[in-house]
Amino acid sequence: ADLGASLTRRGRNSELRLITGRDVDGLAEHDWIALAKPGAVAAIYMGKRAAAFLRGRLLMRGAAPATPVTVVENASRANKQIAATTLLGLPETLDETRFQGPVVLMLGMLPREAIRTVEMAGGLMARAFRPCVLTANDLLEGDVVYLAPDGSWTRNMAAARLFTDEAEAGRSLAAAELQEKTVIGPYLADAADGGEQGPQPEHFREAFRASGPSNYRHGKQAGS
Repeated sequence: ADLGASLTRRGRNSELRLITGRDVDGLAEHDWIALAKPGAVAAIYMGKRAAAFLRGRLLMRGAAPATPVTVVENASRANKQIAATTLLGLPETLDETRFQGPVVLMLGMLPREAIRTVEMAGGLMARAFRPCVLTANDLLEGDVVYLAPDGSWTRNMAAARLFTDEAEAGRSLAAAELQEKTVIGPYLADAADGGEQGPQPEHFREAFRASGPSNYRHGKQAGS
């Protein structure tokens, strides 16, 4: 009722799965192949702290990065709040909204108002995918690293792989999130195609990360 939309719809889905993001043993495993299919709908309880895990499992099983997800805080209460996002952007949306109450994640669902917006926009929900690189921090040394074309991690952004396909970027992000003994905090960062100079940062934050710490006695600028 909070979404103002039917949980089942002819031609889209004939079932609704009720699952949890966590169980007594920690992060909960489910039939990810079924949940990743187009049109699948699921209500995910206790998913706020498991968002990155959920995203990774679903993307690795072929879910579209643009799969809609509606975040509902304090469902059925007067102080409920709703945020519409995509599977790819789910963890970041939860970080930005900072919901403190109990949250239900509605996988494959949009609230009614968002559906109207999507229809008016010609079927597009999130911002258009932009070329990007996959970046993280090295677990042991803390250095900023980037995923290279051969699957290794490089400290040189110009040697990073430039993703131009959203699905491939999503799968690579999901795989990086499983490399907990190598890198931490992987995410996709917008980047420009610099031709022979390789990918170039689009925003100041990434330009700062790419050049290293401002203390010239340390990091990438030590030899400057």
